[in-house]
Amino acid sequence: MVNETFQITGAVVLAYLLGSIPSGLIIGKVFFKKDIRELGSRNIGATNIMRTFGVLPGLVVLVFDALKGFLSVNYIPGFMALALNTRNYSTGMLLTISIFCGLGAIAGHNWPVFLNFKGGKGVATSIGVAISLAPKEAGIAFLFFLTLVLITRYVSLGSILGAIAFLTAMVFLNEPLPLLFFGGLACIMIVVRHLPNIKRLRNGTENKLWQKK
Repeated sequence: MVNETFQITGAVVLAYLLGSIPSGLIIGKVFFKKDIRELGSRNIGATNIMRTFGVLPGLVVLVFDALKGFLSVNYIPGFMALALNTRNYSTGMLLTISIFCGLGAIAGHNWPVFLNFKGGKGVATSIGVAISLAPKEAGIAFLFFLTLVLITRYVSLGSILGAIAFLTAMVFLNEPLPLLFFGGLACIMIVVRHLPNIKRLRNGTENKLWQKK
């Protein structure tokens, strides 16, 4: 039991550190010699990068941020087992540690230790985790998100309702409780991180996609 607790804790810490890598900040500084935290919405995520530097840099950041979640779920549990020279995980143990690694990566992106805990909004990293843990529901949520963004051009609205659609799809598809726990917590984190956007949406002051701030 102690060994399992240590494995989960170590894996989550690694996932958190991976999630804390600020790809948006790195892309801005390396290729544009600018600090994205001083531009646009001052967010390090893909939307602000896209709005500030262009579509291609934004897509690159989106992919890198999603990879943080994907790698955390699919590789960190195995890395910990290899590093500690332990036996293979049981199915239940693997699902548990994968879920906590995914949540750790999202938390790292949202509250990165490298940036004084001031990070992004976790959507792209959540996508990477969701694709790994619940691909069908992730596909449904993405279609919902894409449709809303194309119609309204509000990425924030698509992100919020896409997260809710993801959780709703998990409920209707009768996913097990551990996955519902992940879906609920991930949804809550996305909504909480978008509270300022919700206020701007209500006031009619929220920026649209391809609209410079």
